[in-house]
Amino acid sequence: MSDARTKTDAAYGMAETRAFWDANPCGVHGAYDLQREQRYAMEPWIPAKLSQIAKRHSNILEVGCGQRVDAMTLCGQLPPNGRYEGIDYSQASISTSELNARNLTAQLSVTPHFQVGDAENLPFPD
Repeated sequence: MSDARTKTDAAYGMAETRAFWDANPCGVHGAYDLQREQRYAMEPWIPAKLSQIAKRHSNILEVGCGQRVDAMTLCGQLPPNGRYEGIDYSQASISTSELNARNLTAQLSVTPHFQVGDAENLPFPD
């Protein structure tokens, strides 16, 4: 198989993947409070783990951040000099994350930064 064919097939698969996640983001489609309630009802251990992470690390990179309830929880607990970067392959999920962050600004100690990205090609130096 030629390199051109492999690249075309890979790009087609990536486009399908992005279209799927744009149409079907994880979790509840609704207000942040409803998203949060559902997320932590399904996995009640996560808030305690996020608190541990925020106490041990001031700079967070979350790959596959989705609409992100966890991002808002972390950004409310990180020190003011901390940093949060969230990457997701879905533009729809990033848009929801940005809206959640704008609506919760007063509750966050760190302003999260979100961007569309590919987990296999992160836009950060090693």
